[in-house]
Amino acid sequence: MPVEFLRKHVKDLAFILTLFIIFVVLSMRKAMMRSVYLVDFACYRPPRSQMCSRGSTMRTAHASGLFSESTLDFMQKTMDRSGLGDCTYLPEGLLRVPTDMCMGEAMKEAQAVMFGAVEELLAKTGVDVSDIGILVVNCSLFCPVPSLSAMIMNKFKLRHDLLTYNLQGMGCSCGLAVIGLVKHLLQPHLYPPDHPAASPTPLAITDQEAEQVATLFRFLETVQQLNSNEGTGALPIYV
Repeated sequence: MPVEFLRKHVKDLAFILTLFIIFVVLSMRKAMMRSVYLVDFACYRPPRSQMCSRGSTMRTAHASGLFSESTLDFMQKTMDRSGLGDCTYLPEGLLRVPTDMCMGEAMKEAQAVMFGAVEELLAKTGVDVSDIGILVVNCSLFCPVPSLSAMIMNKFKLRHDLLTYNLQGMGCSCGLAVIGLVKHLLQPHLYPPDHPAASPTPLAITDQEAEQVATLFRFLETVQQLNSNEGTGALPIYV
């Protein structure tokens, strides 16, 4: 009887066994999950010289001559509905007349916000920079090269083996994605390998630039060959 029963219900038993295995695996994974807490936070506050009202902001936008009437109307509606008060701040480039929206001003603004917030956070928590193992940076629009995380690493002399993530161009909701990413990275598991990607559009070069790049690659290839001969008594060269 037991053998005949197993033969008739082998598929059902296999399905039940599969569900049991999935249940066990999920239970073990949930038991391994760590609780992640926010220890402290810091918000950058610009100097009072950058404080402005909504009215002054709109007057500066009108005077710049860079925006159409429809765009100005949209800006006004956005400010009215966003909850911004008359004691908020703008970067220096947007307060000038005419408005200066160059790459240099954007870089200056990003560095002021990032460095100011990180400096305050390190001062409040007393965390040593050598204890930081993960750095996640989120910026919706500004995507420079070198990356924002690289700027923070160089500024605060963070560890060379630091895991860095740049989440950019994903809109304002990316803040929630950053929290989810950090929670995932702080769980006990092996970190996945990085998969770099490059867009060919900004890498288009002229013939003269191509010759320079080829020369550089030949030099690096020579250096690699010399480094590989380190164990044979040859003088190693490191780049």
